[in-house]
Amino acid sequence: MLFTAGLLLAQTVVQPAMAQMTISGTVRYAKSGETVAGANVIFQTPDAKKVYGFDITGADGTFLFEYNSSADSVRIMVTGFNLKNTFRIVRLPAKPLDFQVEFEETTIKEVVVRAEPVKRRGDTLSYIVSAYADSLVDRSIGDVLKKMPGIDVSDVGQIRYNNRPINKFYIEGLDLMGGRYGVAVNNVRAKDIARVEVMENHQPIRAMEGLEYSPDAAINLRLKNNAKGSLISTIQLGAGYKPWLWNGELAAMYFTGKWQTMTTYKTNNAGQDVTSELESFYDRLDKEYSPLSVHKPATPDTDRERYMDNETHTVSISNIFKLSEISDHTLNLNAMYLRDRQRFNSNSLTTYYIPGETPLEVEETTSATETTDETEFKAKYNRNDKSIYLSEQLAFGAKWDNNLGKVLNGTETVDQRFRMRQSRLQNDIRFIKVLNGDIRLNFTSRVNAAEMPSNLRVTPVLYPEIFGYDAQEALQEMSNRKFRTDNNVLIIKTFPKVGIDLHASMGFSADLQEMTSVLYDPVTASSDGKSIPDSLRNDTDYHRFDVRANLGMTYRHRDFSIATGISPVYSYVFSSDHISGEDKSKDKVYFNPHIGLDWKITPNLSFLASGSLIGNLGAASGIYSGYIMTDYRLIGSRDGRIAEGLHQNYSAELRYADALLSLFGSVKADYRRNDSNLMYGTEYFSSLSRVRTYDIQNTSQGWGIEGKIEKRFNAISTTVGIPVGYRRNLMDILRQGTITNTAIWSLPVGLEVSSRLAANAFLEYYARYLRSGSEILGENNEQTDALKAINALHQRLRLDFVFFKRVTLKISGEHYLNDAISSGSRNIFFLDASLKLKAKKIEYILEGRNLLDNNFYNQRLWSDITNYQYNYLLRPVTVMFKIRFNLGV
Repeated sequence: MLFTAGLLLAQTVVQPAMAQMTISGTVRYAKSGETVAGANVIFQTPDAKKVYGFDITGADGTFLFEYNSSADSVRIMVTGFNLKNTFRIVRLPAKPLDFQVEFEETTIKEVVVRAEPVKRRGDTLSYIVSAYADSLVDRSIGDVLKKMPGIDVSDVGQIRYNNRPINKFYIEGLDLMGGRYGVAVNNVRAKDIARVEVMENHQPIRAMEGLEYSPDAAINLRLKNNAKGSLISTIQLGAGYKPWLWNGELAAMYFTGKWQTMTTYKTNNAGQDVTSELESFYDRLDKEYSPLSVHKPATPDTDRERYMDNETHTVSISNIFKLSEISDHTLNLNAMYLRDRQRFNSNSLTTYYIPGETPLEVEETTSATETTDETEFKAKYNRNDKSIYLSEQLAFGAKWDNNLGKVLNGTETVDQRFRMRQSRLQNDIRFIKVLNGDIRLNFTSRVNAAEMPSNLRVTPVLYPEIFGYDAQEALQEMSNRKFRTDNNVLIIKTFPKVGIDLHASMGFSADLQEMTSVLYDPVTASSDGKSIPDSLRNDTDYHRFDVRANLGMTYRHRDFSIATGISPVYSYVFSSDHISGEDKSKDKVYFNPHIGLDWKITPNLSFLASGSLIGNLGAASGIYSGYIMTDYRLIGSRDGRIAEGLHQNYSAELRYADALLSLFGSVKADYRRNDSNLMYGTEYFSSLSRVRTYDIQNTSQGWGIEGKIEKRFNAISTTVGIPVGYRRNLMDILRQGTITNTAIWSLPVGLEVSSRLAANAFLEYYARYLRSGSEILGENNEQTDALKAINALHQRLRLDFVFFKRVTLKISGEHYLNDAISSGSRNIFFLDASLKLKAKKIEYILEGRNLLDNNFYNQRLWSDITNYQYNYLLRPVTVMFKIRFNLGV
C-alpha cells in the first residue's frame, strides 16, 4: 500500500510538467492544392524507432493528434493509397501544419487465393470440386471423383473410400438414388457440384449414433447455388458405322430442399455399358438365379466397350420427397427398366488337370445371344429422428430371359435355348424407439417371395445313356417357388458413465421352397411323367427354420471401443422328396461367437479388427436327387443330402486419412476357413461331366493382404495411387474319384496417376501387374507340383489436350500382356481417339475406337487346377459422331 500511495503521489507531481498538447493540420496535393481524405498521418520519434500514434484525415483533409510528451520534436509521416510517402520533423509545440503530398500510382501485384482442395472437420472431409475438375475434360461428377485422393470409382460405378465401399450416397443430404447411385455418378454434371463431402464412420440411423459402430463412409454432394431449384437436362444423340451404330441419352434432374428427381433414358448398340449403373449397392431387392444356362464363353478382362455386341435400352426414375422441415422424414419412389441383348463369340481351350492322368482338354467354338427384360420398383418411407427411426420399403421385380447358344465341339454342333421368367416381391421394415434415453428397442423384418419357372433345350442329346432310349433332344424344365421371412427384436441398454452398452435380441427366420424339374426328350415323350424315369425328375420341398438369440456387450473409452458377443441359433432343416417318398431332416445348435474392435489412434489413423465363427446348415440348392442338366455338357445330382458348414472369418485393418497432406492409405489382412461334411466331385467323359455328392469331410481356407496408398500433390495437380495385394487359397478338389489338395494364388501390383501437365494438357495412367498360379500339394500342404504361373500386365495411358478453350483432343492407348498365351499374340495394343468442339451449350464429338483393328483378345487364367484360354471376338474399328447439349442452367 505504501508503494501504491508513493506512485500516485509521483504521478500527481509529474503530470503538471507533461501537459496534454495537440498537433493539427491539413494534407493537400502539391500540384492542385486539393485536400486529401483518408490519408494516414503517423507520429513518431525523430529516429522513427517508436510510434506515438496516428490519425486518418477526414473528408476535408484535416487531422488532429493529442499527445503527452516532454519531447521537443516529432517525426510526422503521411502515407496512403496512390500517395508518395512524405515525412517532416516538426519542433514542438507546433502551429497548425500544411502538408503537401504528391500523387503516385500504386501497382498491385497479382495475387491468387486458392482454397485448400480438401479439408477435415471432425469425421467429415470436404473436397473442393474445382480443385480437381477440368471443365472441358471432366463431364460427370464421377470423372472428378476418380481424381480425388482416397476415393475410387469402379467400372460399374461403385464408390470406395479408403478401399471400403460407401454405405450411403446423398445429394444435399437426401438419399435420392436409394442405392442405385451409379446413375448419379455418371449423369450429375461436375460443374453443378461445389463440394464432395466424405462422412467417415457414417451411421445413417440417428437413433443408433454412438451405439452401432460403422466402419464405412458416406458421400454427400453439395450443389452450387445456381443448380438448386433449376431444371438440368442433358441430351445426347449419336450415330456411327461398322456396323451401323446409334447412341442416345437423356438425363433430366431437379434438386430442391423438399423434392429431388432424376430421370434417365439411354440406348445404344455401340458397346457402351449402361446397364451396370442400374446396380443397387444397398437397399437392394434380393435377386434369384436359375441354375440352368446357355453355355457361353467367359468375357475378357478388358473394357466392355472393346467386345460387347449389344442392343440396350434403359430407363431409370428416382424421386424423393421431404415430408417434414424439422426432421429427416422422406418418401422415396424409384423404378427402372432395361432391355438388353448381348452377343458372345469365342474360341476356347479348357484344360482340366487330373492327378495321375493325362490332362483333359476341351476345345470349343461358342456363340450365344442373351436377351433380357427386367423391371424393378421400390417405394420407401423413412423417418429418421434421434428418438424414433422407421423405415418401410416395398419392392417388386420381374425378369424375362430368352437366350440362344451354339457350340462347335469337335465335329459336333450343339444348339441350346434357355427361357426363364421370374417375379419377386419384398417388404422390409425397421423400427427403432429410444426409451428413457438409455434404452433402445430395435425391430427388423424382411419378407420376400419369388417364383421362377425356366427351361433349357439342347440338341442333339449328349447323354443318351441317361435317358435309357434313343433320344433326339434334351429338354430340362424346372420351377422354383420361394418364400422367406427374417424377423428380429433387439434391446440395447446403455450405461454412459462407465461406457458400456448391453445388447440382447431374439429372432426367427423361415425359408420355404418348392422345386420341381423334369428332363426328357420332347420329341418322343411328354412331361406328364408317365414315360420318364424317376432319376430324371425332381419334386422336393425344402423347409428351414432358425431360432436365434444374441447376447453382447460394447465397451467404449474415448476413441477406443470393443464389441463382443455370442449368437446361439437353433437350425432345423426338413426336406421331402415326393418322387422317392423319402423325408430327411437335420437340426443343429450353433453358438456363433464374434468380436470387433475399433481404435481411433489419432484423428487420421484408425485400427479395425474383427473375428467370427458361424455355423450353417445346407441350402436348398444342394438338396435334390434326380439328374438336372444345368449346361449342355454338365449334368448332376446331389443325392438329397443336407450339408453342414462351419465358417471362420478374421480380419485386421489399418486406415490413414490426412486431409492436410492429402495422403490416404489402408492395409487389410484377413483369414477365412470353411469346413463342410459334403464334397461335390466331378467325373469327366470326353467333354461331358457329371457332378455327384460324397460324404467326405473337407476344408478350404485362404488368407490375403491388400493395401493402397494414395497421395495428392497439389503443387503439380497430380494424384498418385499404388495398390498392392497377395492372396492364397487352399482347397480340396475331387475329380475322377481322386481328392487333390490344391492351392491357387495371385499377386497384383498397380500404379494409378492422374495429372494436369499444363493449363491445357492432362494425363491419366493406369498399370496393373498380376502374377497368378496353381499348385498341387501333398498331405501336409507341401508343394509337389507347381503348374506354370501366368504373368499378366495391363497398361492404359490417356492424354487430353485443350485448344482455344473450346476444342478437346483425347488420345488413349492400352496394352495387354499375357505370357501364357500359346495360340495368338501375347501382346495386344489398342488405340482410341476423340475430338470435341464446344460451342456455347452444344458439344460436337467425333470418336474412334479400336483404331488398330484388333479382331481377337487372347486371355489365359487359372481357376483351381483348371486352365482356361480364350480367343474372344472384339468389336471392329468404329467411328461415331455425337451431339450433346444442355437445357436449363
